Amino acid sequence: MENKKEIHTPETNTEAKSRKNIKLGAVLGYVGFAINILYGLFFTPWILEVVGDSSYGVYTVAMSVINLFLLDFGLSTTTNAYLAKYRATHDQESANRYCGVVLKTYLILDAILAAIFLTLFFTIEFIYQGLSPEEIASLKGVFLIVALFSLVSFPSTIFKGVLESYEEFAFIKAVTIGEKLLTTALSAGALLLGFGIYGVVGSHAICGTITVILHIVFVRKKTPIRLSLKEKMDWSFLKPIFSFSIFSFLVSIGSRFVFTISPTILGIVSNSAEAGMFGVASQIEGYIYTFGAILSGFFIPSIARINELGGESPKKLQELAIKIGKIQLFFIGLILVGFASCGEEFVTLWLRKTEYNRQTVYILILLVSSYQLFFVPESIFWTAMLTKKEGVKTLAVFSLSRALLNVVAGFVLSYFFGALGMCISICAIRLLGIVAENILYKRVLKVSPLSFFGAVFPKALPAIVIALGIGLTMHFLLPLDTLPRLLVIGFSVVLVYLPLSLLNLPKGWKTMLFKGKKGNESGVEREGEQK
Repeated sequence: MENKKEIHTPETNTEAKSRKNIKLGAVLGYVGFAINILYGLFFTPWILEVVGDSSYGVYTVAMSVINLFLLDFGLSTTTNAYLAKYRATHDQESANRYCGVVLKTYLILDAILAAIFLTLFFTIEFIYQGLSPEEIASLKGVFLIVALFSLVSFPSTIFKGVLESYEEFAFIKAVTIGEKLLTTALSAGALLLGFGIYGVVGSHAICGTITVILHIVFVRKKTPIRLSLKEKMDWSFLKPIFSFSIFSFLVSIGSRFVFTISPTILGIVSNSAEAGMFGVASQIEGYIYTFGAILSGFFIPSIARINELGGESPKKLQELAIKIGKIQLFFIGLILVGFASCGEEFVTLWLRKTEYNRQTVYILILLVSSYQLFFVPESIFWTAMLTKKEGVKTLAVFSLSRALLNVVAGFVLSYFFGALGMCISICAIRLLGIVAENILYKRVLKVSPLSFFGAVFPKALPAIVIALGIGLTMHFLLPLDTLPRLLVIGFSVVLVYLPLSLLNLPKGWKTMLFKGKKGNESGVEREGEQK
C-alpha cells in the first residue's frame, strides 16, 4: 500500500496552534475560576471585616459609576471581526492601519472620559444624598483612584482585542491568573498595614497596570501587528468600522447596564447597605456566569469560518451550538443546582462577620442568576449575532429596550424593596428576554431554537431536577451545623448530578474541544480554506 504523507501547510499549522491555545485557555480558564472562588470565599469576607460594610458599599457604588462609562464602545468586538478578516486575506497593512486608527479613537474617548470623571468627582455629594458625610468623603477618595487607573487602562483594550483575535487565549488567561494572585497579595499587605479600602483599590490599580504593560509587550513581540498613532482618520476607511462598532457598543451597554447601574440606583433611592448586598449578589452572579460560559469566547474564530459557508452556515452553526450547548448546560446546571441547594449555608459562612441578612443575599443571588440556565447553553447564538451586521443591529435595539425597561422597573421596586426589588426586576425581565432572544435567533441566524432546546435540555433535566430535589430536601431537613451541612449537601448533589448529566454530553466531547478533526478546529467541519 502507498503511504500517504500528511502535508503541513500554514493553514494546518495555524489550526494546530489554535487547538493548543483553546486547550490551554480552557484549562487556565477553570484554574482562574477556582482562584476567583477561593478569593470570594476567603478574601472578600476578610475585606468586609476589616474595612466594614459601609466602606465596601461605598466601593461598590464607586465601581458602578466608573464601569458605567468604561464600556469599550463596541471596538473590541469589531477588532475581533476585522482582524479575523484581515488575517484570512493576509492583509497585514490594513490590519496595522485598523489597529492604529482604533488606538487613536480610544485615546480621544479617554480624553472625553477624563472630563466626565472630573465633573462627577465635584458633584458626588449632590448625586448621592443617601450617603453620610463620612461615606461621601470615602467615596471621593476611592473614586479618584479608580478613575485614574481606568483612564490608563481604557486605551489598552485594543491590545487585549488583538490577542483574542490571534487566539492567544493561554497567555490572556495566564496573565489574568497572575494578576489575581498578585492583587490578593498586595491587598492583604495593604490591609495589614492599615490602609483600608484605599489600599485594596490601589492594589487593584497597580496590578491592572502591570497587566496592561504585559499585553502591550506580548502584542509587539508575538504578533505581526504594529500600531502607529500616525495613521490618518480617513472617513472612507472608518465608516464601515464605526457603523459596525456603534451597534456593538449599544449591545455592550444594554447587556450589562443594569448590573453596572443598579448600585448607583440603590445609592440614590435606598442606602449603602442595600448597594453592598447587591454588589455581593452581582459578584456571585458573575462567578456563576463565568463558570458556565468559559468556553464561549474560544469559538469566535469557528463562527467566523462558519459565516463563510453561505447556505450551509445555519446548519453548521446549529450543530456547533448543540455540541457546545450540552457542555455549557452541564457546567451551568451543576453550579446553579449546587448553589440553590446549599447557597444559604455558603452565604452564611461567607458573610459571617457582616451585618448583611444572609437569607436575603442568598435569594438575591438566585434571582439574578436563574436566567443563566437558559442563556448560557445557547450563548453561541448570541456570539454569532455579534459577528453579523444585521444581527448586531437587532441585538442593539433589543438590549437597549431591555435595559431601559429594567432601569424603570428597578427604580420603582428598589424604592420600596431595596436590593430585593432590583433583583426581582432583573429576574423577570431577563427571563422574558430569553423568549425574545430566541425569536431573533430564528429570524436573523435562520437556526431553530426549538430544535436546539429539544436536543440539549431533555436529557439534562432529570439530573437537574433529581439533584435539586435531593439538595433542597437535605437543606431543610438535615440536622447539622452550617459547615458540615454545606459539605454534605454539596458532595451529595455532585455525586447525584455528575453520573446523570454526563449522559447528555456529546460523544467525543473531549476530542471535539481539545483535539478536533484533522485540519479542523473544535470539530467544526469546514468547506474551503477561508477563515
